[in-house]
Amino acid sequence: MSPVSAAGAAGEAKVAQAARRPIAEWPWRRIIIVVAGVLTAILVLFSVFGWGGLDELASRRDLSRRLLPPGTEGHLLGTDGLGRDTLMRLLVGTRYTLIIAALATAIAGSIGIGLGLLAVVGPAWVRALVGRLVDLTIAFPSLVLAIVMVGILGRGNLTLAIALGVFYWPSFTRVTLAQGRGVEVLQYVSAARLFGVSRLRIILFHILPGIAPTLSVVTAFQFASLLISTAGLSFLGLGPGLGVPEWGSMLAEARAEMTRAPWLLIGPGLAIAWTVVLANLIGDELAAGTRANRRSADS
Repeated sequence: MSPVSAAGAAGEAKVAQAARRPIAEWPWRRIIIVVAGVLTAILVLFSVFGWGGLDELASRRDLSRRLLPPGTEGHLLGTDGLGRDTLMRLLVGTRYTLIIAALATAIAGSIGIGLGLLAVVGPAWVRALVGRLVDLTIAFPSLVLAIVMVGILGRGNLTLAIALGVFYWPSFTRVTLAQGRGVEVLQYVSAARLFGVSRLRIILFHILPGIAPTLSVVTAFQFASLLISTAGLSFLGLGPGLGVPEWGSMLAEARAEMTRAPWLLIGPGLAIAWTVVLANLIGDELAAGTRANRRSADS
């Protein structure tokens, strides 16, 4: 048998052995992350589309049943100061908190990755200009700049997302520039350039796919950071309008009732912690997969 055939047979044997792996040896950490991610996605869908009359249940007031503790009949997490169900408001708040954080991440990623790719394929002066922009942006506290921008433009979902996204892009740019320059010098990219392939096609079909795994890791971690920033600014009163059940706003409302109903802090606090931990775990798994692929490619 030739060495190539032997190597192929060995590879097929490893795949077959992995397929026959018993359930007890499955990567349970990854399974738990997938299940948690699916459950969170289902909650997001319920919140976005308002299935089951979710919005009406969350806004229904009953002053005779205000500040009820968790476990009260019909109110799993109790009620707030206006008698509204905390669990229903928490589910509706998923729509605002996660969407604002996701939109801010998309804005930051679009700006950062775009500038990074421009610096990769552009001349030296473009690379230097992008580097100075990154240094200038990092020199100022991003959260403070976002607060100033929200104060100038007025609070709102879109305003908050833009304010956070505009000042959180440098991480994407630095990673894109560092990884993209490593991909740009590879032989297949050089060959494409010699054959007259345009810069746009090189970016879209050569450089971007090569750095996509690393960018997915950065996106997961950046989403977690922006979620905390979103909740923090909403807690300070710079998020959506009054009465909107955003998680940070719910924490601010719960602070006013902390001496009489401290359990109001539990729901939004756990929701923020759950989502941040889940995003970081996903980022860790993506990073581990990227490292494994690199090791296999090097070997």
